[in-house]
Amino acid sequence: DTPAGSVVGTIVFLLLGPILWSLHFGLLYGFQSIACAISGDGSTADLVQVWIAVVTALVALALLGCLGFPRRVEHALSADAWSDEQLRFQRRAMMLLAGLSLFAVFAAASAAVLIDACAR
Repeated sequence: DTPAGSVVGTIVFLLLGPILWSLHFGLLYGFQSIACAISGDGSTADLVQVWIAVVTALVALALLGCLGFPRRVEHALSADAWSDEQLRFQRRAMMLLAGLSLFAVFAAASAAVLIDACAR
């Protein structure tokens, strides 16, 4: 019998990559839009570039941690109460989603860096 907490932990474990990507996406473009709207003249473009680099580095490190240590993440989220066969599948699925999310994080960051931050 599987504890109820492990079901929620397993869902979060499987979707950790897309969750981190969506947080990155929201923070990246939310801050960029707010900073450019407040300044109006693009004077905050350098601040936006630094913000993009910092947020991207933090999210990329978190995703690399998921890819490098899936069993620790699984244990931390109480997602390890399943059979060995199910755990193997869950780890592979999480690592695939985290890898795709890592690509998406770098794609979003590169687009934000290559396109003028506060262009009008």
